[in-house]
Amino acid sequence: MTRGSAFCPRTANSSDTSATGESIIPGYYPPVRSLFVTHEGRVWLRLDSEGGDDDAADEWVVVGPDGTPEFRIGAPPGVTFKAAHGDRVWGTGKTEMDIPYIVLYELGPARN
Repeated sequence: MTRGSAFCPRTANSSDTSATGESIIPGYYPPVRSLFVTHEGRVWLRLDSEGGDDDAADEWVVVGPDGTPEFRIGAPPGVTFKAAHGDRVWGTGKTEMDIPYIVLYELGPARN
């Protein structure tokens, strides 16, 4: 697993603008805290939380094998996703007594 902070600068061009002339693509992406790649070729990117709050829920962006963002998902506070296969995601965390644990989540349709 890769750890650390990085960002991918991206320059907008004239085709990246909306009807109002405003860019629809950000000038930069938020830092990535960690990532992992699945057997299906998806890349799970753990974004840096705003303000660097380690107790905040982590936001992950899942990018498909073709480089297209597929979906965003939040991890519960204190849980870091480590692997995914199909509709299952494995994560790790620690209890209040600093005892490590592994948790398995099944992904389902988005709730409104």
